[in-house]
Amino acid sequence: MTEKKNSAQLSEGWAAHILIDQAYHDAWLIAFAHPFENWIERHGDDLYLRSVFFKSCPSARAVHPIAIVILRMMTGAMLLTQITHDARILGVVNVDGSGRRHVTLITESFHMRVAGSSIIEGGEPAARTAVKRASKNLYLEEALAYFGDQGGWFDLYKCIESIEQWAGGGHELEDMNLIPRDEFKRAKRSANNMRHARLKNKALTNEASFDEAWVIVRDLLSAALARKEKELNQ
Repeated sequence: MTEKKNSAQLSEGWAAHILIDQAYHDAWLIAFAHPFENWIERHGDDLYLRSVFFKSCPSARAVHPIAIVILRMMTGAMLLTQITHDARILGVVNVDGSGRRHVTLITESFHMRVAGSSIIEGGEPAARTAVKRASKNLYLEEALAYFGDQGGWFDLYKCIESIEQWAGGGHELEDMNLIPRDEFKRAKRSANNMRHARLKNKALTNEASFDEAWVIVRDLLSAALARKEKELNQ
């Protein structure tokens, strides 16, 4: 007798067991569904990271650092593409024993605002597109990973620094006009000052808050990835 395979069983090969807020499971599964070189699988209530780059790993110790890098990039891509959108309950569905649906429409629905990441770009989730674009350049990969780290001002500055390296330097990046020059300088100056705040304790005029700088860097990274895609298609 052939033994039935458990539907919750992982297929052969390496996998990294990851923890993500359950409210965002579906968004991650949509963004990074198989086939893709790095993808997410759900088995029961757990999520697992799979990758073609795990295949040649001889041990779990070899898989671990690769999984960390991949997850940092994925996190950066999800943060890059998240938007706030409306969610509404428009009705209640009851399915009876015969499978028939009984729908009750609600005219005054419960309404809430939630964060999501299901933006579609070019026919696929934008988070996946961001990872693909970043993978074309080492510095953009680093920028996306630093953006995903969300460790504070240090990671924000390192993200800017990586984008500058991709562009060939700070002045070269400014000349690309990916975002308003003044906004770029403001975010970079604030990030540089704040990452050394304990040493310098230097007050700046027109300093950006962390949230303001985060939005500026997000827009800069998005524009850099789009620019890279355009260059490749020329």
